[in-house]
Amino acid sequence: MTKKLLALLALLYCTGVHAQLSEPILLSETTYTYNDAERTALYCTLTDGTKLFFNSNMDTTYVASGYFFLTLNRIESEQQTLNIPSEYVYKGHRTSLRRVLIADGDYLCDAQQICVPDGTEVFLLPTASALTTLDLPATMVQFNVTFSDQFKDLYLRSVYPPYWGTSSGFAQGLDQPVSTLPTGITLHVPTMAMDIYSKTAPYKDGSLVAIPEPVEHLFVGYQPITISKTDGLADNARLTVPRWYGVGAENNANGSSYGLFHNYETVGPKYISYSYSDMQFFYPAQLTVDADKPVKLKKFMFDQDCMQYYFEKYTDPITGTNYKITPSTAIFLSPVTADEIEMTFHIGQVGIGQTYYFVSFPFDVKLSDITFPDFQYKSDMEVICMEFDAAKRATVVGGSEHYWRQLSANEVLHANHGYLIGYYGEYAEPYVSYGSTSYKYYSYRQTTLRVKAMETENKQQLFTGGDVMVPLTTHPSPNKHSESWNHIGNPYPCFFDIHYMDFTAPITVFDGAYYHAFSPLDDEYYLYPNETFFVQCPEGTNSITFSKDGRLHNDPGGLWQTRKVPSRGMQAQETNPLRCVYNFILRGEAGHDRTRIVINEQASTAYELEHDAAKMMGQGAVPQLYVQDGGVQYAIDERPLEDGVFSLGMIFPTAGDYTLSLQNNPDEQTSVILTDLLTGAETDLTRSAYTFTAAAGSTATRFRIRMVENGTTQIDEISADFGEPVYYDLQGRVVSEPSLMQHGVYILKQGQTTRKIVK
Repeated sequence: MTKKLLALLALLYCTGVHAQLSEPILLSETTYTYNDAERTALYCTLTDGTKLFFNSNMDTTYVASGYFFLTLNRIESEQQTLNIPSEYVYKGHRTSLRRVLIADGDYLCDAQQICVPDGTEVFLLPTASALTTLDLPATMVQFNVTFSDQFKDLYLRSVYPPYWGTSSGFAQGLDQPVSTLPTGITLHVPTMAMDIYSKTAPYKDGSLVAIPEPVEHLFVGYQPITISKTDGLADNARLTVPRWYGVGAENNANGSSYGLFHNYETVGPKYISYSYSDMQFFYPAQLTVDADKPVKLKKFMFDQDCMQYYFEKYTDPITGTNYKITPSTAIFLSPVTADEIEMTFHIGQVGIGQTYYFVSFPFDVKLSDITFPDFQYKSDMEVICMEFDAAKRATVVGGSEHYWRQLSANEVLHANHGYLIGYYGEYAEPYVSYGSTSYKYYSYRQTTLRVKAMETENKQQLFTGGDVMVPLTTHPSPNKHSESWNHIGNPYPCFFDIHYMDFTAPITVFDGAYYHAFSPLDDEYYLYPNETFFVQCPEGTNSITFSKDGRLHNDPGGLWQTRKVPSRGMQAQETNPLRCVYNFILRGEAGHDRTRIVINEQASTAYELEHDAAKMMGQGAVPQLYVQDGGVQYAIDERPLEDGVFSLGMIFPTAGDYTLSLQNNPDEQTSVILTDLLTGAETDLTRSAYTFTAAAGSTATRFRIRMVENGTTQIDEISADFGEPVYYDLQGRVVSEPSLMQHGVYILKQGQTTRKIVK
């Protein structure tokens, strides 16, 4: 058999179906010398004699999923064709190759053809003088190769063109590659992606040829993807929507390298924010399916979060709140079904004790079917799920710990209901210190839940292209603020604008540490994919309908953005001139909280499920703020003005300085006077904030708010026009000591001018 025929057969194998090995390649530890320095690496030898060396720094390579993040750093081979394996195992733990990052001195190979396995997302290779063919998989997100003169064929199996360029190109954006396409290279791309590649630089300048094999794996990369044409898509293909990407540095055997990283594959808080040249980049996966015919998938995989994350540098200019990082999203406009549906949910840190996260699933899930990957050194780990008990909330007086019920393993988590879910136990790994003395090191690790859809009528609901109706239940209570609570979730795998619900009562969301109440009438708020919220069910209401028109790929705002324009969506209506919304913010060193008073003469002083929101307290270092009215703690208190007097309650986690301010002034004819009854200080919050000192603890009586027209309650600012001011009460008696006047209505006479004031 000639060398040319052997090369052809090798090429057919390489560029074909990307065969997966039935057994993973066993890795062991070894050392090698590079630039007169000894390195430690994970190592394997393939059957053809090829030697592969991988990153062995487990602190940076051990990932949230319980596997280690495998990066190929060195290749030694005499083969003309190199088929890099996909699956590996180390110390009994199986993993996949995710990156190839080769430095010039570590590429000891004269291969003419290289085939990179599915699952690899980054491929960086220096000049390969003998290379003629490179086959990159459907999962490729970034690659950089300096092609030689004899290079001929580049296979790109990604439906969306991967980023091609050096790491420095990230500063220009992933859609602006810095490399140019050499002449004489044939680009082989999927048939269904020919149109996209023909419009994308630098590929549009090359010779494009369609790959005859159908696409078996759709992998949504760093740019928004819309699937409109399905020609070339294999029957029962896989579709993967990964989580967001960031750009940053990772230590490896060759030192620091910059590249595109999957965010769940680093350990510690670094995964929140990557940087390059003092710039930050976040590229969520955004999938829209608007296909020309129904799409039937073999498997749909969606990576998501149970938490909300925030940018470290970019803040809301009004409140100072950090903007949220956008997760991956999917919007389905045409029919899609899948035989298998699996979602992974990142739940952050795991360690000694327990940590819970709020989450809602778009399908039914059996608790015993929720799994988590194996840890290398684990001890007593288990998944625990809690369900909100609305009946107890209505009848039991006490703390929130009374309102949660733990589910047993055989119970079902129902679609679009909200749950608390997380791990309990310890994660321990060996740690040796001080000579031969051995210790157990207990640490926090990120991890993921693996969730599979049950075979029920709700299984395909994830792909719904229409409106979704979520039922609500009622639970009568002698206390209105405890009545008919429900814990439900966003039914779509994307953002949702709350203006597109047929519902106007307030909702309460949890940001990972604290609760915040929002009104569809007064706030801009966008539910995250899988985000849950609490809501009370008003009389005559038995469901909430989420309109398909409220779906979004991005969150266009930050927390606590008060609406400045008439409502949109289902809530479109004229602004009610009788409603004045006052947002108060309490700031401390560790953060801030908000409460709201809405003056509405058509509302009631009693608690109303349609208007009011009870305060739900968070736990931590952030101060808490609420309105105290009639024995109820309000996050939102909507009521008529009456005497215009309100009490503010506060919780101070630590002793220190705090500041109370009015975020907005909806009525320029009204002054909002804050009285500190401890110090006697009065401040018009429409003009300035009030800073004070408080001991750790709480108060419901120290601070009082008075709302009066034209700021006339500030007596010390009134100057005589023609004579000294004289104050009378409503019985006509002269007030001899104006500074000691009690709250109420008085008559001020000053010269020939008489006016009514409210103290």
